[in-house]
Amino acid sequence: MRISVITKISYAATISLSVLSGVSLVLANNAADAERTAMLERAEYKQLALDLANASDHLTNEARRYTVFGDKRHFDAYWREVKETKTRDRVVQRLTALGAPQSELNLIEEAKRKSDTLITLEDAAMKAVAAGDLRKAQELMFGADYDRGKAEIVAPVSRFQEMLTERTSGAVERARSRAHLLSVVAQSSIALTALCFLAILYGVLSRRAVAPLARMSGVVTELANQNYGVDVPERQRDDEIGDIARAVQVLKENGTARQRLEAEQAAQREAKERHNARIEALVHDFEGTVMRGLRTVASAATELDSTAHGMASLADQANHQATA
Repeated sequence: MRISVITKISYAATISLSVLSGVSLVLANNAADAERTAMLERAEYKQLALDLANASDHLTNEARRYTVFGDKRHFDAYWREVKETKTRDRVVQRLTALGAPQSELNLIEEAKRKSDTLITLEDAAMKAVAAGDLRKAQELMFGADYDRGKAEIVAPVSRFQEMLTERTSGAVERARSRAHLLSVVAQSSIALTALCFLAILYGVLSRRAVAPLARMSGVVTELANQNYGVDVPERQRDDEIGDIARAVQVLKENGTARQRLEAEQAAQREAKERHNARIEALVHDFEGTVMRGLRTVASAATELDSTAHGMASLADQANHQATA
């Protein structure tokens, strides 16, 4: 398979895994936020339940203190809770806003209905205190009827707290499990992306591209130094490296052919130079022979000319003598 195709596939796989990792991280962060929100809601629910129980205990404590000590501060604190603070109403409003189930709100309403009898006893006890009858007030606040009425109020409140704790703990646990699962998925996808990236670096770039190119670089360097006996590897591959190797093989063959041609031309030039040298030697020898012959002929001509002059002189002498 060609490196370009492998690179595209690897690129697509890396992008897909990166997108998966990003989505997993976003979902994990959202799940973590949901877990924190669930924990905060559970804490707020617990605080509301505690406020509700404390408000009931606060009314009981203030009413009893008033019947024991007769201090008007306790009387004012009692009625301030009933008429101004209204913790129970505030708790119901907040629970409704938070989307508490109707079954839990029904328990609060049940506690509210059962508290009417207790409020009647508390009001009667405070009126007895105002009338100066502390004994009667104390009997009303510390008697069996009051304890029974208090228990009837505490029961639905306790049940409300149990249901609230069970529901919010379940919500927190589900959010925590989902956050953990998505965190594992995100970490796994990130690890898988890293492994894929490393595999691409090692498998595609290092083994299939960088290492063969390094070998090809050494081959090209040898060819540049006119060492055409070097072997060209990777020629059997069907990818870009194979194309490069086959092209380098062509360069090697061309270089070998050129080197052979240059050697043949050099041999021809050397043979021609030897031939020319032999011709020049023959010409030189011929010229020497000719020059020696010419010099001999010249010498003979000179001698002949001298002989001719001598014979002419003899002829003149003979002529003079014949005339005489």
